[in-house]
Amino acid sequence: MAKSLFFEDVKVDEEIAPLIKKPTKRQVVEWIAASEEYAEVHFDKDFAQQVRVLPDVIVPGRLQAAFLVQLLADWIRPQGRIATLSLRSRAIDFPGKTLICRCKVIRKWVEKENYYVECEVWSEGEKGERTVDGSAIVNLPDQGMSK
Repeated sequence: MAKSLFFEDVKVDEEIAPLIKKPTKRQVVEWIAASEEYAEVHFDKDFAQQVRVLPDVIVPGRLQAAFLVQLLADWIRPQGRIATLSLRSRAIDFPGKTLICRCKVIRKWVEKENYYVECEVWSEGEKGERTVDGSAIVNLPDQGMSK
């Protein structure tokens, strides 16, 4: 069983270990089929090139969001939970390119016996440019409460 992350373990300005992803065209197709997000720009290269003037199909924004959720969930499990997540797309990502998902703690507080941590979250392309950015609030257990 995974070791629990407690509110006391987290420090403001701390960056958690990044999650590195390299989505494939197959993964994109499987994602759009599972999520029923059938925008042609995600699976039809000819359409992407002709209509959108793109070099290839693009990674769906919701798949990128899922990667950031995975980053947070892996960090806070088994007892933490994601309270809020807000994301903005900044650039287009393409299958076969490396995405680095990152998270930095920016604030901690206690409210009505709940222990919250606010984080800046983002993904970077291969050249270090931010392609998605946003924020998340996670709720963590207090170490004193678990004794």
